[in-house]
Amino acid sequence: GEYLVVTKGIMSSRSIPAGEIWMWHKSGGSGLVIKARTHGKSDQKNIADPAFSHDGRYLYWTADITPGIFFEYNRDPLKQIFAITRYDMEEGEEERFISGTGGAIVPTPSPDGKYIAFIRRILNKTALFLKDLETGMERPIYMDLERDMQEGFGTEGYFAYFDWTPDSKNIVFWTGGKFNKIALDGNIVTNIPVRVKATLKYNDALRFPVEVAPDSFNVKMVRWAQKSPDKKSILFQALGKLYVKDLSSGEIKRLTDQNKHDEYYPSYSMDGKSIVYTTWNDQDLGTIRIIDADGGDEGRVVSNMPGRYIETSFSTDGKMITYRKFNGGFLLDPKYSIDPGIYVANLETKEHKRVSNSGFSPQFAGDNSRVYFTTGVPGRPYPELQFVSVNLNGKDRREHLYGGDKVQEYSLSPDKKWVAFISQYKAYAMPFIETGKRINIGPTSKSVQVKQLSKRAGENLTWHADGKSVSWSHGPIYYERDLKDAFDFVLGSPEELPEPVTEGTSLSFTKTTDKPTGYKALVGGKIVTMRDAENRQEVIENGVVLIKDNRIEAVGKVGQVRIPSDALRIDTKGKTIIPGLIDAHAHGGQGRNEIIPNQNWDMYSNVAFGITTIHDPSNDTSQIFSAAELQKAGMIVAPRIFSTGRILYGAESLGAKAVINSYEDAFFHIQRMKDTGAISVKSYNQPARSQRQQVIAAAKELEMMVVPEGGGKLHQNITMMVDGHTGLEHSLPIPRGYKD
Repeated sequence: GEYLVVTKGIMSSRSIPAGEIWMWHKSGGSGLVIKARTHGKSDQKNIADPAFSHDGRYLYWTADITPGIFFEYNRDPLKQIFAITRYDMEEGEEERFISGTGGAIVPTPSPDGKYIAFIRRILNKTALFLKDLETGMERPIYMDLERDMQEGFGTEGYFAYFDWTPDSKNIVFWTGGKFNKIALDGNIVTNIPVRVKATLKYNDALRFPVEVAPDSFNVKMVRWAQKSPDKKSILFQALGKLYVKDLSSGEIKRLTDQNKHDEYYPSYSMDGKSIVYTTWNDQDLGTIRIIDADGGDEGRVVSNMPGRYIETSFSTDGKMITYRKFNGGFLLDPKYSIDPGIYVANLETKEHKRVSNSGFSPQFAGDNSRVYFTTGVPGRPYPELQFVSVNLNGKDRREHLYGGDKVQEYSLSPDKKWVAFISQYKAYAMPFIETGKRINIGPTSKSVQVKQLSKRAGENLTWHADGKSVSWSHGPIYYERDLKDAFDFVLGSPEELPEPVTEGTSLSFTKTTDKPTGYKALVGGKIVTMRDAENRQEVIENGVVLIKDNRIEAVGKVGQVRIPSDALRIDTKGKTIIPGLIDAHAHGGQGRNEIIPNQNWDMYSNVAFGITTIHDPSNDTSQIFSAAELQKAGMIVAPRIFSTGRILYGAESLGAKAVINSYEDAFFHIQRMKDTGAISVKSYNQPARSQRQQVIAAAKELEMMVVPEGGGKLHQNITMMVDGHTGLEHSLPIPRGYKD
C-alpha cells in the first residue's frame, strides 16, 4: 500500500496517447518511469493496465506488440495486437508473459498469488481467462463478456476493470449493464444488485443560430495584407483578387481590371513602385506578374512557362524576385509539374534558376547575395521548422535559426538586422544574429531580447521597407508594430513601452450574396418531403415544387399548387425530388497552397449528389473560408460551406496545436477562429477535461459551437456530452448502451 502505479498517456504528433507506466509513492513526488515508450517521443503504441502482483515482486501490464510506431485502425485482435508483460521489480527485467491468438489484456493478479485473470478475444466473443501461475495453463471461465476494445485507442483501458474477492475464490466483473460474480470453475455466475442514487448535472449543448442565406456578407478572409512603402495604403487579397485600401479615404478598390484569372501572393518592391504577384486559372494554369503599384489592366508576365507559382517577393534592389513552384495534381492541373522548388529570377536577363528543391516562404535580405527560406527538420519526432539560406547558385547552405516545434513562421527584415516569427499564432520579434551556428529561438529565448508584438492572433509577417516596423494580419484585420514600441534600446522608444498590439485596421468590405431571383417550378416528378416527418412519410406523385428566389414557397400535387405565369417550368417527370442534403461532417480539399480552383471536382460531386450545405470540422482555415466566401459571392460552384477551420489540436503538430492552459487561452483560440469566419471550433483531443471545459466556457461567451473529436473513448465521450459539446463527431466505441 505504499505505491501507486498508473498509465500515463503522452501524445506525439498524433492525438492518440501512447502509454507509459509510472509509479508514485503515496507521499507524492514527481514519479518514476517504470516503462517508457518503446520508440521514444514519436511512439503511438499503447502500454496500459498496470497491476502489482500480490507480493509486490512483479508488475504486469498490457502492451501493444504490433510492429512499427504508428497506431492503425481496423486491426485484427485474432492476429494478436496485445500481450501481457511481466516486469521484475527486483531484477529490473521484463518478459512477455501471456500472448497468443486473440491477444491478452487487463492482467489482474489474484490476492493469493496463484492466478492471473485476463481478457482474450475468441472469434467474435470476449472471454475472461485464468492463467495458473504454477502450471502455466490458460483457460476461459466466462465467454459472454461485453465486447472488448482491442481495436480502439485504449486510453481508458481495453475493458471495464474487474477484480478478485479478498479470498481469491471469485471474480467480480461488469457486463451487460450489470455487476456479476463468478467462481473460478466458471459454473456459478451470480448477479450483484446495485442501485445508485445520484444527482446528475449537465450543461445544455451549445447551439447558436447561423444565418444561412443573408442578402450580403462582410468579407473576413483577407490574405497577404501589407502596407505600401509610402504608408498610404494597404494591399491585400480577398475573393480571389487583389485589393488596395486607401488609408486616408478608406476607399477599397481592385488593383487590376481583369477577370480572366485569380490573383495571389502579392508583394511590394522596396521602392513601392511595383507589385509582384501570381495568378491562377484552371485552364491556363498560373503565372508570375509584375504591375505598377498604381494598378491597371493586368501585370506583365515574368514567369517563363505556365505552372503553380506562390510566395513571390522582390530583392531589396528590385532586380530579382524569388518564388516557389509546386507540383500539380489532386485539385489543380498536373501539367508543368517538373522541377518544383524555390527559384530566383533575374528580371533583366530573364533567367530563372532553382536554388532549392525543398523549403517555402523564400525572401531576400541585406545585399541580396543569399535567399532565405523555411524548411522542415528531418529525423525529429514532431514536425519542426528552421530558417536557412543558400547562395544564388543554390550552394553554401547555412542554418540560421531553429524554432523547432514552437515557431511556425519566420520573416527577416530587409536590412537583415531583425527577425520576426509566429509562435502559437502570436507575433514576436528579436535581433537577428549570425554566428556561423544555428541559434535556438522561441518566445522564451534568453540569449537575446525577444518581445511579443501581438496580443491577438496573426500570420503573414511583412516588414516595412525601412525595416523599422513589422506587420501581420488575421482574418480581416491588419496589425503593425514599430520596433521602437517593442524594444527600449531602439532610438525613439518611449519611456514606458506599450502593451502588445490589440487593435488594427479592418480591411473588410460588404459583398452582395449571389441569389437566384424569380419563380421556378419543378413539375411532374415524385416528391419525397420532410413534412411532419416524425409521424409520417409523405411521397407526392406528379408533384410540384414552387421556388421563389432562394426559398421553397409551396409543395403539392400538380393542380393544387398555383404556378405563376412568369415562372420557369422545369419538367421533372420520371425523376424523384428529395430535400437538399446537409453533410454535417464533411471533409475535402478546398485548395492547394492557398490556390482555390475555379472548378473544384470535389465540390461539384457534392452538388451533383444533392448536398446543398456542408460543415467541415477540420480543414485549412484560410482555404476553406476563402472558398466559402467565393461560393457566397457566386464565384465558384459548391454547396454552402461552413467550417471550424483548422482544429484546436491537443497533439504535437506545429500549425495545428493549440496550447490551452486557462480560460484566457481558450478564449484566444476561439476568438481567432471566429475572426476568420468559423461558426464552430473543433476541440480535438485536448488531453485534460479541464481544458475541454475551458473551451466550452469560452465558446459560450463568444457564441460559437464546439464539435469535439468524439468517438473511440467512451468515458471521455460521456464527459463531452455532460459538459455541453454541440455534438460528437464520431460514433461511440460500444455496440450497446445501458442505463448505467
